[in-house]
Amino acid sequence: MALTAFNETLDWFNISRNVIYSFLLMLNCLIGFIGLNTFQWIETTAEEMEEVGIALPPELPGLNTISCGLTTFCLDAAGNEVILSLLLTLSLSSWSYYIFCLRILLIPLLTGQAADCSFPWPRYNDEFSGVPMSMWRNAVFLILVGLVLEALCFVYSLLACFGCYSSFAQLWSTRLTTLSGVFLLAGILCWAGGFDEVAVNECLFYDDDDVCLSWAATFPSERANGLNGTIGCRVCPNIMKAFLPAASCRIGWGAILVVVSCIYALFAGCVGGEIKSRQKKNELNPKRRPRDQPFSF
Repeated sequence: MALTAFNETLDWFNISRNVIYSFLLMLNCLIGFIGLNTFQWIETTAEEMEEVGIALPPELPGLNTISCGLTTFCLDAAGNEVILSLLLTLSLSSWSYYIFCLRILLIPLLTGQAADCSFPWPRYNDEFSGVPMSMWRNAVFLILVGLVLEALCFVYSLLACFGCYSSFAQLWSTRLTTLSGVFLLAGILCWAGGFDEVAVNECLFYDDDDVCLSWAATFPSERANGLNGTIGCRVCPNIMKAFLPAASCRIGWGAILVVVSCIYALFAGCVGGEIKSRQKKNELNPKRRPRDQPFSF
């Protein structure tokens, strides 16, 4: 019997393994999608920007926090600074899922009219592919490829649960799942390699010793940049280099979620590789039954 057709069966133990495999894939897709679309990848505050000599835009009075993601951003200004600062501190210092969700839900309600942080979160140039940072655009592409591969493997795992199992398809499913983790990891590395693209690079004022006293920031919102039509996310100190984040620019939940999705994808590939049909186990171990004895299900 050829093991390439979708006519193999699973015992209860391998059905349980396939359910776990399918659940991990679904969880990976969900976590990765949320991580890709959230604005919480690089975060800083107006106070921290002033401390490192970065000038704040007059177009955003009361600027509080700046968050730049791979596809979306958030400029919180003229909002309830007390509550938002408390939520920011809790979400950055604690791994509490509930604090994270509370902050996501309350930010659109607490931000004022000067803010660009309402749901659905604003995108660079108002489009999904409008990311101004070249390395971050590559990261978006790699993470998307990884998530698409996981989605395809998830669809197959559902079919396998309902009698459409094939050892050949399962082999490629586990390979693609592991490959998706590699793509997610490559996307994270591309994102970290673009840290220099979020560092300020234009000095406004020098002192007598040619030391820059004030740096010009570039914001992801056209309104925040005033007459300057260029958008970006240069809100971090100029000492920030590729793979070297600065203390005043923190790594947010988006990157953490994609890292978790990457780890889960590699783990799911290991789980999927252990799923074997009755026919495959008999083929690997012929002594389990006489060769002339037909399969019994």
